[in-house]
Amino acid sequence: MSASRRRVWLVRLLKLDVAVLLLVVAWVLSQAVPSSEAVRLRNALVLDGTVSAAGAEWSPLQAPSDFRFEQRKPSQFFQRLADRPEFKLEGSWIRAQALGRSLQVKLEDRGPIMKGLEESYTRIVERGEGYCGDFADVFTAMAHASGIATRQWSFSFDGYGGNGHIFNEVWDDKANKWRALDIFNNYVFLDPESGEALSALEFRASLRGERPMARIVQFNPAARVGFVIPEKAVAYYRKGMDQWYLWWGNHVFTTDADPAVDMLGRISRHAGQLAAIAEGVQPRMRIVETPASSAEIARMLELKERLLLAGKLAAGLLIVALAIGIALKLHPSKGGRAFHGR
Repeated sequence: MSASRRRVWLVRLLKLDVAVLLLVVAWVLSQAVPSSEAVRLRNALVLDGTVSAAGAEWSPLQAPSDFRFEQRKPSQFFQRLADRPEFKLEGSWIRAQALGRSLQVKLEDRGPIMKGLEESYTRIVERGEGYCGDFADVFTAMAHASGIATRQWSFSFDGYGGNGHIFNEVWDDKANKWRALDIFNNYVFLDPESGEALSALEFRASLRGERPMARIVQFNPAARVGFVIPEKAVAYYRKGMDQWYLWWGNHVFTTDADPAVDMLGRISRHAGQLAAIAEGVQPRMRIVETPASSAEIARMLELKERLLLAGKLAAGLLIVALAIGIALKLHPSKGGRAFHGR
C-alpha cells in the first residue's frame, strides 16, 4: 500500500474512532440528566456493596479496617472555629450539639452551595444558604477539628439517585454509642420512653416497626424545622426507610484538599466529584440491603458495570486516536515534512 493510500485509511480510521468516542461520551452525558441522575451515576461508581444493619453497629475503635477515617489535620480555618470557648465543652455529644447549633444561625432554604468546605461554612452562617449535603460535610469538618468521630448516613426515594437526604451521626464518648443529628432539618430522634437520643440505626428500626416509633423532636428551638406539620416529617423519613446507605469514610478534608478536586470543582460540583472518584478520595458507599431494595441494588450494580465498560471503551478509543495521530505526524502528506530530530 502506498504512503498516500495508507494516510487516507488512517484519516478515515481516526474519524471513525473519534465518532465512536463521541457516541460513548454522549451516552454517559445522557444518563446524567437531570442532576438527580448525575448523582445516581456518582453513587453507582462508588457503590461498594452492602452492609447489614448489625454490620454497621461498630464503634470507632472497632471500625472495619477499610472505613476511611480522616487522617489529615483540620485546616487552620476549622481549627480556629473548634478552638472557640463556646465549643470547649466536656463530652463529644455536648460539643457536637453546640457545633450543630452554630450552623443554624440563619437556617433557611436558599439552595445548595456545592463548594469547598470553608466557602460552604461562610455561606451557611452568613447567608443562610446550603442543602443537607453542605451541612453534613461542614459539620463533619467541624467535628473532626473538635476531636469528634462522625459518620454520614443517606437515604433516597428514587433508587439511590439524587432525590434523598443526608445527615450526621456522632459518637457519644460518654455513653459509648452513636447518636443521630439532622442539622439541616433541625431534628434529633428520641426514644419515646427514655427520651434518649437514638442512633441512626435505632431511628431506622423505629421507622420499620422493629422498635417503638421514635419521637422526631426539634433540635434547636431557635431555628426552623424541616416540616411544620409533624406528621409530614414522619412520612418523609418513612418514605426512605428501605433505601438507606452509609458513606464508608469521613475524610472531608482529604477530599477538599485534593488539587484536581479543587480545580474541577470550580467548574462544577459534578466535575469535582468525578475527579474525587478518579483520585480515590471520594468516599465509597455501602447500602443497607432490605428485601424491598434488592431490585434497586441490582439496577445500581448493572449501571456501575455499564459505566465502567464505557470508561474502558472511551480510554481505549482515546489511545487509538492518539496512536493514529502520532502515525499521521510521522508520515505527513506529500509536501509535508516529518521531524526526526537532530
